[in-house]
Amino acid sequence: LVLFNTFSRESITFLLTSSFGGATGPTHFLIKGTKVKAGYTKAWLTRHGAPPGSSIVPTPTAFMTEAAWLEMAEDRAKGIRAMPVIKDHPLWWVAEILDGFGAHFMNPQALAIYWRYRIMQIKEKDDTSQMNQLYDQVPAKKDKVVMRDGNAMLREAASVTQGVADHLGSWL
Repeated sequence: LVLFNTFSRESITFLLTSSFGGATGPTHFLIKGTKVKAGYTKAWLTRHGAPPGSSIVPTPTAFMTEAAWLEMAEDRAKGIRAMPVIKDHPLWWVAEILDGFGAHFMNPQALAIYWRYRIMQIKEKDDTSQMNQLYDQVPAKKDKVVMRDGNAMLREAASVTQGVADHLGSWL
């Protein structure tokens, strides 16, 4: 069973994936803009400790859109299938619990990609307080620590940013 959560700040959104077993899955950074700064590639994320399937996706507002959800679907699905335990059972279905945000369920192409990877996406009940949401009980607190490490990683990437502060590194 895989959980998904979103942490948003004004100019960046983090999408974190984890399992009840404590494994971290793909992490996605939604940044405001039309393109990703040169050097911030999937390979760069991997070299800096991001799990397989992670990516940086630009959107007009740094919030999730249907287009962004579709853009990350293939990588995310592969990353989920690469998580510990899940990778050992390729024929098993994965149940992913998502919040009720429309972009997660409105794009048939994205839903088909997850289905092809045997990932069944389940919508968490509407209007559930954060105290009752499964993900927010313990895993989210742990993921917030990981998120802070990710911020530091992005801020300190002098080889990529060439000492220039941008919204990936200066928003905290």
